[in-house]
Amino acid sequence: GELIHLAPQCALAARCGCGEPVSDCALWSRVLAGSPALCGTQALHAWRRLRSRYLPLALLPATDAWLRQRHAMLGELYAALGTQPGVRVVVDSSKSAYYPLALARFAHCEVCVLHLVRDVRAAEGSMYRLRQEGAGKFAHRGTAWNSLRWILLNRLTEWSARHAGLPYLRLRYEDL
Repeated sequence: GELIHLAPQCALAARCGCGEPVSDCALWSRVLAGSPALCGTQALHAWRRLRSRYLPLALLPATDAWLRQRHAMLGELYAALGTQPGVRVVVDSSKSAYYPLALARFAHCEVCVLHLVRDVRAAEGSMYRLRQEGAGKFAHRGTAWNSLRWILLNRLTEWSARHAGLPYLRLRYEDL
């Protein structure tokens, strides 16, 4: 799943991919037992700030206390996952242009980026359908704006991974 949303998923008692609430999942209950701060209220605010708007800050040394705290949490999460029995690979589907830079610096593990990209027209069509179905999460600012944002975020993700020196592969959804 999207590990960048772990704290909100805990707070909302969201379900893991296994069907259990995140806090009751066999894997996540072990990870969180060893690192309870990853799902607390403080973590919720910290994780919310690990988003694309903080990309410029990722290029600077982590001098601010809040930035060091977020990066430390990211490293702690990956370290806790890496110690779990049977965990050899962690697939994180977080959608943030900032994330490859943060992982490269603080996850303390081998990071490879597989960037699954959907055609901008298909992505906009899906968002339009979700808005029509009442999923208010997808505010409509116009097709041109949404398309420009899609292009920018996907280019920033690629740039972020390459800037961090990570192995990067873009895979078009339509080619699957």
